[in-house]
Amino acid sequence: MTGLTARTARPVVPNEAEQAIILDMARQKAAGVSLTRIAQDLNRCGIPTKRRGERLNIGNIKGQCKIKPAFGIWSAGIVLKCLTNKTVQAFLATHETIRQ
Repeated sequence: MTGLTARTARPVVPNEAEQAIILDMARQKAAGVSLTRIAQDLNRCGIPTKRRGERLNIGNIKGQCKIKPAFGIWSAGIVLKCLTNKTVQAFLATHETIRQ
């Protein structure tokens, strides 16, 4: 592969505070709470997203890069992205109370 470099995966380090939030999000979703309501609750509690303060490189249709700051605000899309993440899915699979 020319032009591509392999990235070393960072080891997964358990974070009990994050795991508790993820479990709560998954339980709410399983109970039928909307993703928007989950995001509003997280924002109201002052829980920032994982990427707060980062500068994200967002590409557009023409392939140009745009720098976009991440403010740490939850949205329905970010909640969905979090709950469908492969690592999060593997974590949730170990918790019997979340399975449907």
